[in-house]
Amino acid sequence: MVDAYLLELIRYLHLNPVHAGKVTDLDALAGYRWSGHPQMIGRGECRLVNDDDVLSLFAGKKSVARKVCCQFMADGLLQKVPPLSMGGRRVSQSLDDSLTDDDRYDDRILGGGSFVERVLGNERPVEARWSFDKLKKAVASYFELDVTELSSPNKTRRVSAAKAVLCYVAIRHYRMTGYVVGKALCYTSSAAIRAV
Repeated sequence: MVDAYLLELIRYLHLNPVHAGKVTDLDALAGYRWSGHPQMIGRGECRLVNDDDVLSLFAGKKSVARKVCCQFMADGLLQKVPPLSMGGRRVSQSLDDSLTDDDRYDDRILGGGSFVERVLGNERPVEARWSFDKLKKAVASYFELDVTELSSPNKTRRVSAAKAVLCYVAIRHYRMTGYVVGKALCYTSSAAIRAV
């Protein structure tokens, strides 16, 4: 059922300017140059997306696929925005009717069953690690900063670089959440994830 997730992700990305208030509706979205949507429906020259691959998910013939895609987007405006940044049983089951309560789930992964098994099977175990405070002190020392600078809204190049390293190690290797790391560094969770 990977196509169901992929289609929801495509819809989520294409409708994001509408949900963010950058445009008011699908007609305005069709002319919005910062989106791949105009290209998908045949109104844009910009090559932001590989429309052949995406349109093939809707139909074999491009003209039919564009119509189906437009209807799919219109249907999406009538629905609640799916929480694609979350995982777990409830969210995954809301997107895939074939998943049951007996399937394996993980809050970090959107999907269930064998997909979660495969993802977790590729997960590297985290070796004995330092505490976040010890890691923060080591990064501050390397960048020749006072450790308190990493917990302040300071945006100098050196502090930003140190925070980016700290975000990378904490999120990628220690599997900490962007929320936890961001809060410790005076960042939003999305800023901590972007820093990675």
